[in-house]
Amino acid sequence: MYALQLPAVIPAAGAVGGPPLPAERHNFAGVPWPMDVRLVTLNCIRDPQQLQPTVDHMMEMHRAAVREKR
Repeated sequence: MYALQLPAVIPAAGAVGGPPLPAERHNFAGVPWPMDVRLVTLNCIRDPQQLQPTVDHMMEMHRAAVREKR
């Protein structure tokens, strides 16, 4: 468990001490796909029937990325 105290005013995105600009953000765990892995995981937890279609979709995205690099 983590506890932290946020400043009274959060600086604007890109400012010192503020969150990064959208172009400078990184996906959770460094996943190279343009999706939020946390939301995908929550979706599969809430509806286990989505697990196989989600894995199939992610595998296809990986295959496409590999083909693109060749």
